[in-house]
Amino acid sequence: MIRRPPRSTLFPYTTLFRSAALALSRLGQADESLPILLETLETDGYARLTALDAIAALGPGASPALPALVDALHHLDRHARTRVIRALGQLGPIAEPAVEALREFIWFNSSFDDRIAAAEALWKINRSPLAESVIEDYMDSHRKDPYLFPNALRAFWNLGRHEEVLAIAARELEFGNDTIASRLAYTLGQIGTEAVEALPM
Repeated sequence: MIRRPPRSTLFPYTTLFRSAALALSRLGQADESLPILLETLETDGYARLTALDAIAALGPGASPALPALVDALHHLDRHARTRVIRALGQLGPIAEPAVEALREFIWFNSSFDDRIAAAEALWKINRSPLAESVIEDYMDSHRKDPYLFPNALRAFWNLGRHEEVLAIAARELEFGNDTIASRLAYTLGQIGTEAVEALPM
């Protein structure tokens, strides 16, 4: 059990408590870690980002955090907001109350990262066809963009469209420009050995 010291003496312990909560979340100990992680959402900067990553790591075990995550969608900065969206996706079907807010992000948000993250989250929550269409549109319309295209391709992989991703990646690595090929190779490495080893040599 994590025992929090009095708030007046908390500052020197902040990193320690955050690290302990993150470790517990990775072990699936939601009852121990979630109260501290939710409190950390009220801070800013790296502490908040770490807490959101830890909540996402809990998956469905973080279901008590759902109201706080939905509320956070509307007032956090861009970097934190993307992590909130990912955490909602990791909750899976439990996060159904967040679907409408995620749809709004897809239709009305100008941030590529938010829109792609929202599409992935929707897919994990209810297998929404909207998720596939959004990511496919991004891949088609940003095929020459060395940042957007590889990230859209990675999102498509996360939707389970592995064969299509590998076919597109093989074609781009062979015939695409050097900048896109380099970014694409890096992205495939992030996906993991399954993607890299499946590419035709």
